[in-house]
Amino acid sequence: MEYIDDMGVQLAVEVAEDVRPEAVEATAAAAADQETHMLAPALYNNHHLSSVLQADPTLQASMQACLSAAKSKGTVKNYSVTLRRFESFCHLHGHQYPHFTSEAITQFILQQDTRQTRAAFICTIRPALTYLEKAMNRPTAFTPTIGLLLEGVKRRARA
Repeated sequence: MEYIDDMGVQLAVEVAEDVRPEAVEATAAAAADQETHMLAPALYNNHHLSSVLQADPTLQASMQACLSAAKSKGTVKNYSVTLRRFESFCHLHGHQYPHFTSEAITQFILQQDTRQTRAAFICTIRPALTYLEKAMNRPTAFTPTIGLLLEGVKRRARA
């Protein structure tokens, strides 16, 4: 186990010592599967979907596949990075996840500005969090003010 610093959050990372092509392929497939099902824990916070799954648990794989297919694999991969960072941020700063608030989003966005985060990452914040909110069937925590802050942080990151 190695530790890396990702935007000020220390993460534990398993380092694979097996570099045979089939081992690398299996590791890549496992990572893709994890990214594809990034929404799985949040889906159980969706009363509508929980009711459907409770009535017929055999539909879970289909539900996850359909929700994952709503976006391309590349988009899902980008969203999963953003959601992991936001989840870590929420836990470190005492915010709830996945039931986050406007205040949590605002603090996260402003933190990205102070850390001079790349614009490419900043551009994924709103779509990734909105995707999660939709999957949970909850109203958005984004406000017009957050939209303005996000535009400003993007502009500063591109400067």
